[in-house]
Amino acid sequence: MSYFDGVHDAEIIPATASIVVAMAKDPTLYQSLLSLLPTQRELAEIHERHKSLYNEVLGGDSGKAAQLDEERKELNRRFSMFIGMVKLAAPGDPTLPQKLGLAPQKAKKSKATALPTWPGNFQMQQHRTEHGVFTGKCNPVPRARGFEMGACEGDPTIESNWRYAAMAVCASKLEVRGLIPGTVYSFRVRAVGANGPGPWSSFVTLMAT
Repeated sequence: MSYFDGVHDAEIIPATASIVVAMAKDPTLYQSLLSLLPTQRELAEIHERHKSLYNEVLGGDSGKAAQLDEERKELNRRFSMFIGMVKLAAPGDPTLPQKLGLAPQKAKKSKATALPTWPGNFQMQQHRTEHGVFTGKCNPVPRARGFEMGACEGDPTIESNWRYAAMAVCASKLEVRGLIPGTVYSFRVRAVGANGPGPWSSFVTLMAT
């Protein structure tokens, strides 16, 4: 839907006139807008940073989990801006989305495209010797390449309270660090496959010591 869809001409003319007049008074406004768009180099750099951090965390470096979370947010912001620009330009060149790999693809009906199943028997416990550290495990999941753990400090029934906590390759070696003693946390886990994550497990709630 375009910005002026359903708007009468009598309303469009003063609205567009105010934009034209503002840019005429201050020609730097247009360039300022363009400068906010991510460059090709910036998109490539943030892609590489995110991929590198993800592989490090997936490989067991849980200390970089928070950094990965922030990098993911920045990547989402920049690429969403770029993809939005592509969608706006598509009516002028309908081939653009397809050339950039954004055209919708038909899902293949095969086991290879299936998402991982629900990870059962999820358990968490306080580390025996380290404060603020919890270790956990769940049942192995077919087609899983890794496991993502979520943590929640508030009401676990409210989805917005959950945040990314850690990644692990093995279902029996889940670990989250940096927890605050005396704070009650809820945890959940899901398997991640080649085509994305599966459903979350049921959550467990414990107090950090």
